[in-house]
Amino acid sequence: MKLRNKFLAMALAGAMVVSTAACGNQNTSDTDNTDATTTEENTAEETQGADETTKTNDTPLVIAADDFSEKFSEFFAASVPDLNVADRTAVYLLDNDRAGEIIYNGIEGETKTWNGTDYTYNGIADCAVTENEDGTVDYEFTLRDDVLFSDGEKLTADDVIFSYYVYCDPSYDGGISVYSLPIKGIEAYRSGSDTLFNLLVAAGEDNTDFTFFTEEQQKTFWETDLPAAGAQFAQSIADFCIANGYVMDETAEFDIANGMANWGFANVNEDGSLTTAITGTEYTLQGDDAPAAADFWNEMMVAYEGDIVTLSDTEAAESSVADYLSDD
Repeated sequence: MKLRNKFLAMALAGAMVVSTAACGNQNTSDTDNTDATTTEENTAEETQGADETTKTNDTPLVIAADDFSEKFSEFFAASVPDLNVADRTAVYLLDNDRAGEIIYNGIEGETKTWNGTDYTYNGIADCAVTENEDGTVDYEFTLRDDVLFSDGEKLTADDVIFSYYVYCDPSYDGGISVYSLPIKGIEAYRSGSDTLFNLLVAAGEDNTDFTFFTEEQQKTFWETDLPAAGAQFAQSIADFCIANGYVMDETAEFDIANGMANWGFANVNEDGSLTTAITGTEYTLQGDDAPAAADFWNEMMVAYEGDIVTLSDTEAAESSVADYLSDD
């Protein structure tokens, strides 16, 4: 089975292919990237001893003790431990040898020398590289036909293409930057779609054109989803200020008021009260008379005249407004 992809000549083959994972388990009878020479040197006695150890050893395999973000996916893994878990259930189109060079003939395998020792590398695909007269480069992949997912289904070119669709989609927010490579047609592809968030924000709250979303989606976004996400966004600023020691004596008991004052959206008066910088709203900071997270968000919205994207990009302490919206 063959898969063709065209890239400009400046595209780095290694960066492209080794970062593109097809999610599935491989039939690993003799196809893992193994050290053939070392394997051949293992004696039957050593192998038997290893088997006995495996049967009696109850020690678990520890990949990481903490720092999991619980995104066990090649697409969205947010930490090295997560990626380590994901790598146990995924395969790469091509791999590298010990010197970092790409193995272009993984199906039949390639033998490379490293520090005087020969090592044989096998994989799930071959890649033929053709440089064209117009400056573009073709990368033609041939996949093995006996690589299986855990449910027994074969890995095909469609699965690889699916990976490309994910990595190149405008809404993709994982850590792989395939879309930034000079792939032929990538700009046209990415300009043909957008996130629902961007479409709703661009259309505005009073929009009457429901070509790309429903009236109910618009109503829910502006009346429920965005205000809730905005309040969380404002709260994250307040929490950031406290966590980093930005606390004023006058606002120490009121986290949102303290965040607004430190972020330049409110001023503390001589009598200990608070006046917001944009709308001029006053709070005595006595009892319950203090701003809430929603009030902080509304103050920012007024300051940016409803430009949510610029607001988020400029004022975010750690996370964006979109981070507090549901995935849909």
